[in-house]
Amino acid sequence: MALPLIPIISALTSIAPSIAGWFGGDKAEDAAQKVTDIARKVAGVNDPQNAVNKVLADPSMQLEFMKQLEQNKVTFDKMYLEDRQDAREKHKHSKMPAILSVTLTSGLLLFIAALMYVNIPDANQRLIDTVFGSYLTAWLSSIGYWFGTTRGSAEKTKHAK
Repeated sequence: MALPLIPIISALTSIAPSIAGWFGGDKAEDAAQKVTDIARKVAGVNDPQNAVNKVLADPSMQLEFMKQLEQNKVTFDKMYLEDRQDAREKHKHSKMPAILSVTLTSGLLLFIAALMYVNIPDANQRLIDTVFGSYLTAWLSSIGYWFGTTRGSAEKTKHAK
């Protein structure tokens, strides 16, 4: 049931962008259901689409929705971090982190070298910027996923326990 909820409630990312990160991994279904429950409660209706539409249309409901999300933020962050931790734990003896990290890092270095030494036509500048930004994001996500992220993430994990 929750899979169809994600497209419906994704509209709420326009007022609460942080919820987008909760809709991935094994816990996406649980997160979608909890966000839907909050929207239903705030809007006072049972239908998810109607609840989302009402919340988006009324600034006071938007404020209440955001307050409810904030009150449940620790729960959502805990689900997200548990999902990430479980994935890391399942693959801790895998060679994939090393292979993926070396491959992506090598590709990134080659991309940077190419940007420095290859003349890119003006018409393609924006395309190359976009592709480079996407590649860099993928590299950062991979490194963050396999090796953990910043101290702030460690603090979230500590507080979630």
